[in-house]
Amino acid sequence: MPQLLILLVVVVAVGVLMWLSWISLQSLLQARILLQARRHAEDFSPGDRVALHGPPRIDRHLGGSWSGCLWYVCRHQVLRRTGKNRRWVTVDEEERAATFALETARGEVRVAGVPTEVQASKRNTEYGEPGCLGVFYTRGNTRTVSTWLEIPARVTVVGRLERQGEVWRLEKDGKVGLLLSPLEPARAARREVAKGVMGLLVVTAAIALGLWFYYQNGGPVG
Repeated sequence: MPQLLILLVVVVAVGVLMWLSWISLQSLLQARILLQARRHAEDFSPGDRVALHGPPRIDRHLGGSWSGCLWYVCRHQVLRRTGKNRRWVTVDEEERAATFALETARGEVRVAGVPTEVQASKRNTEYGEPGCLGVFYTRGNTRTVSTWLEIPARVTVVGRLERQGEVWRLEKDGKVGLLLSPLEPARAARREVAKGVMGLLVVTAAIALGLWFYYQNGGPVG
């Protein structure tokens, strides 16, 4: 049983490190694309991964209290207790993004779809409130966590370009996702570099610690 438990821990740890390595490399790739934003504004082709920056022209606003936002996600959570352990569990969630366009030297590029990453967003937590979809739960052990990005004067977007007839679209990419940021491309790139480097340092430190522990406990048998 101890050996099985150790194997399970190792498998989970390897999975976590692989995931952290992937998102760290993704951040570095996003940073590279962000640093080329000026060139992308004038020269791009279908299928390119690009960073575009400019004032957003909103085609479809979000309704209600979110009308001034470019994106939001609202999660209603309940507090679950198991013995002495407590954790917040999401029981309903709502996420939406406005449809907007950016003007470039090659024409208008429409951005549609829910982003995979949002920089410089705002966050608020309210306790004992109804859920995102208006469902009420027991007060005292509930909270609603809202995260949003207000419509900025200028927005930076990273994604993959597609063309449908005469219409250019910037969509989610399998490697870089769809990133929204109210920051200038250079500032947004610095954030992604910091995330990427920090993530790789954590992975390196975890591997080094694992090897040290392994050899401290006898290393390979035989």
